[in-house]
Amino acid sequence: MRSLLFTAIAIIFLFTLNSCTTKKSIGELLAEKGSIEAESGWFCIGKNEAGINFYVDSASRKKLPDNRYRAWIKIVVTDPSDERNYSMAFEEFDCTNKRRKVLQETVFGKDGSSKSFPEGNWEDIAPDSAGEGIYNAVCGKEMKKCGTEKKKKEQSKGIEETK
Repeated sequence: MRSLLFTAIAIIFLFTLNSCTTKKSIGELLAEKGSIEAESGWFCIGKNEAGINFYVDSASRKKLPDNRYRAWIKIVVTDPSDERNYSMAFEEFDCTNKRRKVLQETVFGKDGSSKSFPEGNWEDIAPDSAGEGIYNAVCGKEMKKCGTEKKKKEQSKGIEETK
């Protein structure tokens, strides 16, 4: 099994992904004005507590046979102490079997360096992970609004306490 430093850190060991979108499929979001950066086609699908933001290039999202999609994924590191700047990965998603495969990936450092990785194998999508958030966006599944889960829990806790 190949070891992708950035993918392993960003997808396997991260906190639960908080989506940046409303509870709509990417198709619905693509149809709305203002949901996507019009010039570039990059759409924010989530961020996590580790300071990493996840994007899908809506212009590159292509449907393939057998309920599969391909799209460019961008992962941006916002933590100033992290040496990584961002990662660009061209990935294929099997929406029926809930798995993904990295076709090509390059990690860019803040110092201008880059490291490319070859095509990987099919990997199952882990539940409640950043990978699941990306899968949901690319496959057109429902997504959660950024930060709403925590806020809803806090609000419902406050409501329960006042009853």
